[in-house]
Amino acid sequence: MWDRIDRTGDLFKQRPILNPVLANLHYNWPVHRISPRIRIAPKETFLLVFRDSNDQIQFAEINAFTSRLLSLLKTTNCTGHAALEKISKESCHPAPEVVMQSGLASLYDLRARGVLLGVECDYEKEAIKPPIVSQIG
Repeated sequence: MWDRIDRTGDLFKQRPILNPVLANLHYNWPVHRISPRIRIAPKETFLLVFRDSNDQIQFAEINAFTSRLLSLLKTTNCTGHAALEKISKESCHPAPEVVMQSGLASLYDLRARGVLLGVECDYEKEAIKPPIVSQIG
């Protein structure tokens, strides 16, 4: 698996690869804030739990946009651009370019945190092609 990942590849034009130890969680309550002494109200909450490169468990509160982006990247073989375009259409956002720009920033942030490992290598482009040998005869 690791030999198929380009850690510095283009997250927008290529297919991002998710950390295999990742949970994209959705709750109707802020479960990470519950304790015996704190009274909380229901609130839609999105949490990300993953293991970083130092083998440490990380938790992050994310928004619905990031959760949807990660869900698309997990369940489809789409590029970052295709996933963001789908989210833009689903949301009917009046300025799709804003969705694309903020989404690209989210992709780079997710890679910096270790949620995205990089992009899938494109072996067809990188493959060494055999030389063309002409046959004289």
